[in-house]
Amino acid sequence: MTGITLTALLGWLNYHPGFGDRTIRPEIHELSPGFSNLFGTLTIDLSAYEVSSGNLKVNAKTLGGDIVLRVPENASVQVDESIVFGGTKRNDASGQPRSLAIRLDVQGIAGSIRVERGH
Repeated sequence: MTGITLTALLGWLNYHPGFGDRTIRPEIHELSPGFSNLFGTLTIDLSAYEVSSGNLKVNAKTLGGDIVLRVPENASVQVDESIVFGGTKRNDASGQPRSLAIRLDVQGIAGSIRVERGH
């Protein structure tokens, strides 16, 4: 039963899962299909993107860790989360116009989601 459960969980985490704290700086074409985190903190750093406008979607899954999304100053962020145990924190200045829209879609069992702006 344990082997079947582990296999099912690893199948659910199908976006190159990783252990421990790690930071990735993907190119735009690397955003699909998404990113997975087993344990630890996964930081997805998009802060250096030089995209002036448009829409980006980032998919992430976590079993028992945190997801940090770093975005450029000109980005607005919509977080759609389905986390059983955890929540979302945002570092977002209000009242400023944003030309780049980023949608973060996160699924997980336990962990937190944090959105940070800038480098």
